Amino acid sequence: MHLSYAPPYISQCNYKDSKITLNGFNFHNEGRVAQVTVNGRRKYISSIDHRLLILDYYFIEHSERLYINVIIGDVAIENIYNCDIKPQPVSITTTVSTSKYNSGIITISGSFMSSPGSLSTNVSLINSDNKIYNCEYISSTKSQIVCLLEPGKGLVNKVKIKIDDVESLTEMNFKYGVPQFTSTNAIQIDRTNEFSLIGINFGNINDKNGTVKLLIDGNENKEIITTSISNDETKLSFKLPNICETSVKLSIEVNGAISNNSIIIKPQSTFILAPSRPLTNGSSLHIDKYFSCKDKIVKPSITVDSSNNHIDCTIISSFVASCNVGVGTGKHSFKFYEDGIEKINLFFQYAPPTIVSHNVNGLKTITLTGYNFGIDSSKCNLMFANKNVTCKVISDTTITFDADSQYDYGNVNLIIDSIPMSNDNYKIKQN
Repeated sequence: MHLSYAPPYISQCNYKDSKITLNGFNFHNEGRVAQVTVNGRRKYISSIDHRLLILDYYFIEHSERLYINVIIGDVAIENIYNCDIKPQPVSITTTVSTSKYNSGIITISGSFMSSPGSLSTNVSLINSDNKIYNCEYISSTKSQIVCLLEPGKGLVNKVKIKIDDVESLTEMNFKYGVPQFTSTNAIQIDRTNEFSLIGINFGNINDKNGTVKLLIDGNENKEIITTSISNDETKLSFKLPNICETSVKLSIEVNGAISNNSIIIKPQSTFILAPSRPLTNGSSLHIDKYFSCKDKIVKPSITVDSSNNHIDCTIISSFVASCNVGVGTGKHSFKFYEDGIEKINLFFQYAPPTIVSHNVNGLKTITLTGYNFGIDSSKCNLMFANKNVTCKVISDTTITFDADSQYDYGNVNLIIDSIPMSNDNYKIKQN
């Protein structure tokens, strides 16, 4: 009768510090009767007991599957044991958009994150429902692996990583398509109520099966209008409801995932100034204004050039303020204030000089009649028949000068305090 012992059996393996530890039973307690191979190569047994077997092995930095065979005497294990050196992920980060619509690059950090066959490495993520998300291998080191994750639908909370045939034991928190603001400030477009932001995973407003919601202080505000989202989901443009110089805390929800950060928006006063050209004899400067808050009561005023003296303005309609800048000529800077608070810096200029008619007195004296000439002859720059002439007498409506010769004739070119005349083809012919 032939008697044989039960075959050895491996229940668990573990790798640490260049040693492989095998747990099981029927290992015997003498190394001389035991033989162990890993991937077909015999390995030195440093310790053996009936339930524990320790092998010397080389230093491993990557994840891989080891095929182990144990023979005690002439009895081998029934099936080759697969010992997995498992990846040990710690964190996962997304460097570009990864969402329902776009694939994106992710970086997974931890231990044993590379594979011995890097050129043909297969990487995937597995959620708690065993759904597999493919991730195209890009690069790896012993501490991190980078891959291009395919577009995914819905949220993924807990995932394991699988490198080739080896799946991690530990899980990581990960969600597809979590929006995030990367810009620190919203760009306000031309002082209107339209803004733009930069970030990732902003979604697709044209997807009927997806949702994009903008939240103020955590609550959906349906008065906010999303005007556009770029195809790569990185630029968001939207219009806020008409708000008056306040701040709002904005976040975004895309397909049920709320952004992991928010941004504070402080709109500037949403008005545009378009100043008129006051007449040189002292008419008012009219300022066309657009307000986002028409019901706000304000006291407007301006200061001109370097003066600190405020000129009070009158709001003569919902859109127009009138400011009496007095007699003057030329170009000037001004600051516009509301309730003493400076809002915007702009420029205005007085109306251009205009010649209506002329009269020749005697042989060479000529009088020009018109308006917006001012009253300062030093600011009068006059050419007649391509020659510089001197303004002898000036009022806001008349200029008198002498021609060089009674036979001179030609165009008049008049500039008052750097403002050219409005009718630049005015011609005088001597009698």
